[in-house]
Amino acid sequence: MENITKTNSQKQEPIIKPSVTTSATFNPSYVRSLKVLSMSNEQLFSHFRKVINHNPFIEYLPHKVYKDNQLTVFDYMQQEKTLQDDLLFQLETYRGTYSKKICTFIINSLDEHGFLLYSIDEYCSFLKVETPEFLNNLKIIQSFEPTGIACANSIESIKLQLLQDNQIFAYHLFSNYQNEIIHKQFNTIALECNTTVEEVMETLLIIKDMNPYPASSYQSKTFNYVYPDITIEIDNADILIKQNDYGSISYTKDYYKDIHNDPVLKQYFKDASILIADINKRNATLLLICNELVNIQKDYLIYGKSLKRCTIAELSIKLGMHSSTISRTINNKYFEINQQIFPLNSLLMGKKTKDLTDPIQKAIQLIVAKENPSFPYSDYEIGMLLKKQNINISRRTINKYRKIMGIENSYKRRKDYSQ
Repeated sequence: MENITKTNSQKQEPIIKPSVTTSATFNPSYVRSLKVLSMSNEQLFSHFRKVINHNPFIEYLPHKVYKDNQLTVFDYMQQEKTLQDDLLFQLETYRGTYSKKICTFIINSLDEHGFLLYSIDEYCSFLKVETPEFLNNLKIIQSFEPTGIACANSIESIKLQLLQDNQIFAYHLFSNYQNEIIHKQFNTIALECNTTVEEVMETLLIIKDMNPYPASSYQSKTFNYVYPDITIEIDNADILIKQNDYGSISYTKDYYKDIHNDPVLKQYFKDASILIADINKRNATLLLICNELVNIQKDYLIYGKSLKRCTIAELSIKLGMHSSTISRTINNKYFEINQQIFPLNSLLMGKKTKDLTDPIQKAIQLIVAKENPSFPYSDYEIGMLLKKQNINISRRTINKYRKIMGIENSYKRRKDYSQ
């Protein structure tokens, strides 16, 4: 059942003010709770899928969210099969020595064509590894199916495919005679390679059979729909805050009678109890923080006025929560208002000026809001998307706007793959 709170524009008192509790003792349950707290809806659905497949006590109760085809979010994610899924499976079954951190990062950074998103130097810098170590792990990924994966571009991909197919002469032609091939100078190629034109033509057919986009048979890993956690509705001077309900998990009673005689089932039941408690805590904490943010920024939400100063540190004092808890809660969370989706942290306002009534800032904010959190847009990519909206500004200007708006760079917005 969805949680709803109603905020009057004249009232600014938060619903609850919990006390701050701290502990210096390492607690695995507390760590799991923090992990659930920081999950986006997309990550939470993915977590549901993994847990349900292993824990007999957990039952997922989906709610319909796609009106056109009547698929649930959970059904959609079950149907989704990406290049990353296949590559991660091949990695798990790989028998050689490899770095899970490096290989996982490479796999998850591939674009929709299966190509590397960054240069070798950028990868090494971000992962803090030496070039030889990175290249050794890259070669492992490049040995996986589909052939030609994890290259810089189509040309390098075709070269790799030819080598893996042991097409040495085709590799030689493609690597050294691209200009002659383009201009159909087949006699020149045959003469210099000491072969016949017929053999050159047959070899070109082999090259033509290579796939310039090795991931073309997969669904794109990047989809632009964001599942908002909160919907904000304006009713005259009142604001209605609804926590969106995409489904819920609960206990199944099928095995309950056996838990006292089976230690494995007993542990499953304990894990199920902890997960359900963590999700309930996540939802309650999120709603509490949203209520306070909306109270503070009500004039912005109702009348379109400028955002008021509101920092995580100030929220921490008002709500009696640790600042890290607030940061984890609002990170990768979104709210919907007037059929537009924004990051929840866009309601924060520090010392720098953030004016989302500025059309350029608003456009940038919308682009970032709809990006895949695991594969955020670079400033260059944001610039290309802005051009489609007839907004032509330099990458340096985008960087300036982003800093003014308190939006981190793509590296810092990226999901942490070091675990």
